[in-house]
Amino acid sequence: MESLQTICIQALANRIDESKFKGYAKLIDGLPSGEKYKYQITPEPSNRIFEILTKGPLRFSSETANEISKVLNVTKVTLTSPIVNDASIDLLRSFNLEELRLWNLEEEHAWKLLFGAKKPFFDIIAALDSILNSKSCKSLRVLKIDGDQSEFNSDWIDQIANVLGPVLQQLDVSGCHLFRKNFIRFPNLTELDVSYTSISMADGISQLKHLEKLSFAGRWLDNDACEELFKLRKLQFLNLSDFNPEPTIYFIEYSSLKERNKPLPELKFLDISGFVLHGLEMSQIARLARIYPKLETIGLISIEYRITPVFGFIDPSGSKDIQVTRTLGAPREDKLVSYFANALADATNAFASVTPAGILTIPISATA
Repeated sequence: MESLQTICIQALANRIDESKFKGYAKLIDGLPSGEKYKYQITPEPSNRIFEILTKGPLRFSSETANEISKVLNVTKVTLTSPIVNDASIDLLRSFNLEELRLWNLEEEHAWKLLFGAKKPFFDIIAALDSILNSKSCKSLRVLKIDGDQSEFNSDWIDQIANVLGPVLQQLDVSGCHLFRKNFIRFPNLTELDVSYTSISMADGISQLKHLEKLSFAGRWLDNDACEELFKLRKLQFLNLSDFNPEPTIYFIEYSSLKERNKPLPELKFLDISGFVLHGLEMSQIARLARIYPKLETIGLISIEYRITPVFGFIDPSGSKDIQVTRTLGAPREDKLVSYFANALADATNAFASVTPAGILTIPISATA
């Protein structure tokens, strides 16, 4: 069914400029305003069709843009290429968006021709103002900006908060040139990615009471930052990858220090990978298993692997599936080291009360 749907969506995308599509757009345009939405293509296929149409620079003619706006009910837009002309901007502005992702802002000169040609920075606010209509400003839930350390307006995140702060639920500004800001102005965020920015935990992140997913990769973490981090009681996903060894140890040691307070009680995914974890012993990993009883997945080895489950029990005559996911890297021979021990009869938490009795080394052939 999925492959058939994919074929149909591609076929529809290929027929945007054909007479039948134009005729259907004209038919919808002639309906009463309250009836038009009933005959539009529904959001899910509309989003997928528009994704195909926007793989290259947006150069829609005024006629085609007008017809697309009549037929497609687009709610999610990912722009990986620049907007080239005004007709394409008008088309984007006709959609009532729930998700907007802007990638590769600095890779194409055409972006700057529209949003910052005469400025020393990329005017991200002008870009958003051009794309989002008044309804989108109320319905947008997801905003992701791939800045790649691009220079934006000096107060750009504050200006975004002025308009979208109360409605956004997911915000990704990883890699953006960003000075200290108070993220409490985004009170309804459930997901936040500030990896590889200058943001610290003291910038209001700990006050985001609904936050379930936090990516804080490449940022320094000390005891004060851990104290702020542990205020996020609903956090389920935590990415602390690409640290030097010391911050990783900070997190583990501080977790132990605060164990009685049950820090991050909902934590299921923890990534502290990315660098060789010098001096990290199995006993320290065991502490994490004890402190975070809901933990299901942990990244420990490197940025190339994710292993699920992290720990568990196996009956004497039983077996256990382990999923190893490789995210990137060149082909090479590697290994997975598994610690094991005899569990007590009433044990409920692997490695919580026993000392590892041995190790099992599993060779891994990592291919491209």
